[in-house]
Amino acid sequence: MPFHAVSCRYFERTVDAFTDGELSEERTLATRAHLERCPACRRRARERQALHDGTRHAVHDGSGVSRAFASRVRAALDHERHEEADDRVRRRSRSARLPWGLLLLVTSFGVLAVVVLSDPAAKRQNAAGAAGVSSASMTPGVDAFIDALIQQHATSAPTTTSTEPLSQLEREVGLPVQAPPELERQGGAFLGARSVNFGKERVASLAYRVGGHRCTLFLYDDARLPLRRSQYLSPRAVGQRPVFAGARRGYALAAVERRGLGYAIATDLDVDAAARLAAAIR
Repeated sequence: MPFHAVSCRYFERTVDAFTDGELSEERTLATRAHLERCPACRRRARERQALHDGTRHAVHDGSGVSRAFASRVRAALDHERHEEADDRVRRRSRSARLPWGLLLLVTSFGVLAVVVLSDPAAKRQNAAGAAGVSSASMTPGVDAFIDALIQQHATSAPTTTSTEPLSQLEREVGLPVQAPPELERQGGAFLGARSVNFGKERVASLAYRVGGHRCTLFLYDDARLPLRRSQYLSPRAVGQRPVFAGARRGYALAAVERRGLGYAIATDLDVDAAARLAAAIR
């Protein structure tokens, strides 16, 4: 996305970085120009700034995280999990309640399918058509997405670098992309970046080398692909930061969410090391 055309959606993803002063000078100027034109985003920025100021005052005035605060955080997380579970149940319930007319139509099609498929020629034709469907045309599920990330990391050339500008990469994947400076502070050497297609999903792939080990950082839309729901990853805390980490096909993968963006690190380091790298991203 060009910096001179900041949209409301883009601002929603970067509002925390803007209020914390973490954006580059070019992005900051573009964001301020957008705020001058958009009252809704301007109001959101003021509210977020007030929230951040209050949080900073609370942190400076306090002597640590109290048990009551930790209990409230755990209760909020439990409530969110229950809400997600209830929402899934409601969606299944709504999908199960078909109107009578539609139910009759579906039943009629089912009877017709049984009649048609009973013909051996129709069976052969149906099997041939199913074989021609490309799996790449479907959006991957969370577990399949993790397998695809691991496969991409395992098969990418260990010394391949790219000169593709991150601004161009942003336009390709439709997400704000930057090389997190925290990984370099952890000893990571940035090698290059490119976009990768996984079915209908397009993500940014950033290559690093950490202490002689290859690491690939993938940036994706966490709302569409919440890796925390994968059966392959387990929640853990690194310091006070939640991380979802696990091992798959001989590689470690750790994922975090920051301001609506998903960050997943695939590496041949152990799971603990991968979790520490992911937790360092802010």
